[in-house]
Amino acid sequence: MGFGMQSENREIMEALGDRTRFSIVEALSRKPMSGDELAGSVQRARSTVESHLAVLLRLNLVTRRLDDRTYYYEATPLARQYTGIASGSGAAPETPVASASSASDTESASAPASASASAVESPFLRSFKFRSRIMSIAAAVVIGAIWPPLNALISISILVPALTLGMLAAVLQRDMRGTVNMAVIASFFTSVASYFMMEGATLMTVGVLFFAVLTIMVAGGLAAFLFTRMAMRRMTPRVKK
Repeated sequence: MGFGMQSENREIMEALGDRTRFSIVEALSRKPMSGDELAGSVQRARSTVESHLAVLLRLNLVTRRLDDRTYYYEATPLARQYTGIASGSGAAPETPVASASSASDTESASAPASASASAVESPFLRSFKFRSRIMSIAAAVVIGAIWPPLNALISISILVPALTLGMLAAVLQRDMRGTVNMAVIASFFTSVASYFMMEGATLMTVGVLFFAVLTIMVAGGLAAFLFTRMAMRRMTPRVKK
């Protein structure tokens, strides 16, 4: 039960760590909006907003209701709890479609800047990003240090830790630069562990080993990263128009 809640919390933090999603939640905390109004408010394409809404709906951070063949979205109490954004903040009642465009123009000028500031200042998001970095470093150290002794025992290909690293990076880092950083850390600790296991190893030998392992770690890690990210996107449900 505790693990499930922790996993759910992590998913929510990752979702709100994206500035566009955070700005969507902030806009919907002020008042319910249709998809077109929301796209104008956060200054993003409708298709982009819908892909982000799919994630927020799945995590129960946003609700959706059908009114006269138009979907309206609103932030949930759970979203406000995680973001610390007060409900409404003097939000006006739902405006007619005729006047919505002028309201959206005003909001579109202020929403991105205030959303970015809120995202940067949120202790919740800062804590999540810090924990992700720590977990990424720890994972890279373990992957790098454990491969030499395992390889000596059961002869495991270096591609196995490389692919494992890439899959973990897709969850923990979510960008290619973070994957490369993890590959560098893992390769360093692989070289250090190998140095202590190989009799008569010189620093030059360890240096050559480091660059050879790094090449495989980066190539295999990035391939696994891209494949995992593509699989994660395909598993994310789309919002029906």
